Amino acid sequence: MSHSLHEIKIQNKHIVLILASIIFSTILVRAFFYPYDLPITHDGNNYFSYALDTSILNSLPTDYTLPNNGWPVFLSLFFKIFQFDSALGYMDLQRVLSIIISVTTIIPVYFLCRKFFSPILSLIGCILFAFSPQLIQNSLLGIAEPLYIFLITVSLSLFLSKKPKLVYCSFWIITLASIVRYEGIVLLIPLSIIFFIKFENKKKIIPKYFFIIIICILILLPIAYLRMETTNNDGFSNVIKGPQYIINVSTTEEYYHKSIIDFIKDGITGIFKYLGWSLIPYFLILVPFGIMKIFRNMNYNKKTIILFSAFLLIPAFYAYSREFEDGRYVFVMYPIFALISLYLIEFFMNKKNNVKWISGIVIGIIGCSSIFFLIDQVTDYDYEREYLDIAFYIYHNMGAVNNYYPEGKYLNFLKYDASNDFPKLSKDFPLMRNYKIISEAEVPATNSIIEYIEFTKEKNLTHIVTNGVNAKPDILNSIFSNENDYPYLEKIFDSKEQGYQVHVKIFKVNYDMIETNVENELSK
Repeated sequence: MSHSLHEIKIQNKHIVLILASIIFSTILVRAFFYPYDLPITHDGNNYFSYALDTSILNSLPTDYTLPNNGWPVFLSLFFKIFQFDSALGYMDLQRVLSIIISVTTIIPVYFLCRKFFSPILSLIGCILFAFSPQLIQNSLLGIAEPLYIFLITVSLSLFLSKKPKLVYCSFWIITLASIVRYEGIVLLIPLSIIFFIKFENKKKIIPKYFFIIIICILILLPIAYLRMETTNNDGFSNVIKGPQYIINVSTTEEYYHKSIIDFIKDGITGIFKYLGWSLIPYFLILVPFGIMKIFRNMNYNKKTIILFSAFLLIPAFYAYSREFEDGRYVFVMYPIFALISLYLIEFFMNKKNNVKWISGIVIGIIGCSSIFFLIDQVTDYDYEREYLDIAFYIYHNMGAVNNYYPEGKYLNFLKYDASNDFPKLSKDFPLMRNYKIISEAEVPATNSIIEYIEFTKEKNLTHIVTNGVNAKPDILNSIFSNENDYPYLEKIFDSKEQGYQVHVKIFKVNYDMIETNVENELSK
């Protein structure tokens, strides 16, 4: 039996049950792809250290220059409540909180979609958002994006409300979002513009607007003060420093000189590149039609979405103009992607006049394409666990080693794992002996292995790690396939011989043999 879109009515209790089912389903997907027994790395590790120190000190730590500390401060509250005897326990808590916030965002996404569409379409919008593979992967990293996206979505949903008090709250939620990521403060501009468009009685609304802004300032001032006290940087002024940086670099002959045209070109190129990537797999089909539809028959809600979206992309444009290659800068657009995607689904539902049939097909396509994408793109956790084991061997048996990015990331975690008295301040975790990773920035450009070793001798280089691909500098990768050409390098570890699937070789530097080979090596 055919049913038109307008004929289907859903009771509130059924909406709640469906939302709960969507949340439960996407939690199961995240649980399936969860990186069990693996530590958080990169930016997530920085947040972890900051949150750990904050929970112990009961104040902001002074050993960091982190401008966006909203997420780790939030984490620290839970680190204080839940006690673990290992770093991995706290990192799992960090990931779980990130997942909870990510899936909870489904609720404000529903209310955002309801400002434009029927309940059934709004629920499909929630599914579009919930099963976005990029967001699923991001929620497993333990970083700030899920909380930032949640706050932005709540704010936008409240701002489109017809109740003035909820509109006021949207400004304060945006202020909280700017504590998580300072670029969020820019969004007060589109909210202010549309606020005055929405309320026509300017004499009555101006005092209320000033009241709203005063509350925003009162929220920001304590955070700015604490940041200045601990890091000499309030974080929020970085919004102003961005344009200043572009002007300075484009008007001087610094080593990184770029013209304004180059900044604009790189920014636009990056926006299109990463927006295109973020639309894969199913938004790529749905969003273009939605963009065309949202510009037709303009109303207040559509104008809000368009202006809000433009300002959401400004930080991404700035990042890509500086050639920061990371798709996370456009993830905040996903709630809007889910919203405008519904225009094409609505079109087909009205065309075919069979809501249930089309809904089933759409949900099936969303679920299958998301799972296939995740299976194809998700990190090989067995591979990562093997590199964690190798890092453990390096950590406990060697001194300074060359950088071997990205697998060398696990060495930073092992200082926590080796401690018997956890938790304690991150600076109090001793590094074993002379252990360190020698970065490329610490060593001048070299043309031979001998030169590299000579330069790094004073930095206590003891071993060279390579898999033939990721050793830094690149010249070290030749050792992997030509180990017999370097008699002063003694192979002490070969992962294949130890039964690993990944292939890594570790060589000990024999400085006693170096002198006899210097002249021959340099003469090549």
